[in-house]
Amino acid sequence: MSGYNGVKSYDHVKIRLNIKLAELCIVVAVILALSLASYSRNLTWFDGYRMWTDVLEKSESKWRPYYRMGIILYQGGRYDLALAQLTRAYELKPDASGLLNNMGLAYQRMGRYGEAADSYLLAIETGDSVFQANLNLGTIYLNKGNHGQALIYFNRSIELEPQNIVALVNAGFTYADLGDFEEAVKLHTRAAALDPYYANARYGLAIAREGSGDLDGAIREWERYLVLAPKGSPWRQRALVKIKRLRSLKARTR
Repeated sequence: MSGYNGVKSYDHVKIRLNIKLAELCIVVAVILALSLASYSRNLTWFDGYRMWTDVLEKSESKWRPYYRMGIILYQGGRYDLALAQLTRAYELKPDASGLLNNMGLAYQRMGRYGEAADSYLLAIETGDSVFQANLNLGTIYLNKGNHGQALIYFNRSIELEPQNIVALVNAGFTYADLGDFEEAVKLHTRAAALDPYYANARYGLAIAREGSGDLDGAIREWERYLVLAPKGSPWRQRALVKIKRLRSLKARTR
């Protein structure tokens, strides 16, 4: 993902705000987790694997055990094995809900982006998990640096689910990466209004306000982010560094 530079003048002192968005690949991870959330089973990885292995041995002609096993293997980070199980499920029941999208996720995790995109596009074409497929397809283009295409799919996902905060935040990050901070602020503000405790929305707002030159607003959002972010998050340290730097920049403009 490329970075961007925001430039703003205060009291004849020009401040160049270098903002790197590469670290925001965390959003992609959020999307991937979201896509599988409806299939989670409140089981430990091992217990789930053992249970569905037993089921699969007794029901080799049925698609669902392969599907469930694929999800469990995916959640355990065994993406190649997960894909094999999901592919078998697809062979047995190609119209199974969510299957094409989850095959795309496995391809995406393995770095096979072309095949992932094909799976998502087929899901959209057949009307299967259309929102999630659009959202995940957007992340592929975003990581490839094709922001225009990423926005097409992120905006389509927003049209489908206007109140989905992940879609709003991802679109916001993409607009910010293009230097359209005004639109980024709007989208992150919408997300924060829907869920005031969603840390990624505050992170995005801080970046967008900093890029637009609103130093006070950026500091305020970084501080809110610190309240919401998990204690062990590596992004907390980045937020602290940002706050210190922005306060220093403000002091120089007085």
